Amino acid sequence: MLTLVTTLQVLVSILVITLVLLQPSKGGSFFSASNQGVFGSSGGTNFLFKATMWCSLFLAASCLFLSWFRLHEAGESVIVDTKVNAQPAQTSAPAAPTESVPSK
Repeated sequence: MLTLVTTLQVLVSILVITLVLLQPSKGGSFFSASNQGVFGSSGGTNFLFKATMWCSLFLAASCLFLSWFRLHEAGESVIVDTKVNAQPAQTSAPAAPTESVPSK
């Protein structure tokens, strides 16, 4: 199940990238002289927008599903496993060694 959802996520993310790149720009640019796209002057705008919206919604929902599933699969949070150090923090510098250096 997780492999299927993860594979669909990768495929849909590639599709979203492609759909975003296919959409016509709203502002003027170097290439603003050509108004005709793949689907005509305005017919493709609604299709590309709706397809991008639905694919993005699927990506968001699948991310939430996978994170929820992983959390419930583990059964507990990562924070529960942390241990607090009961020793107080050392505030002063460590004491210098008391051994003397042997003379020659």
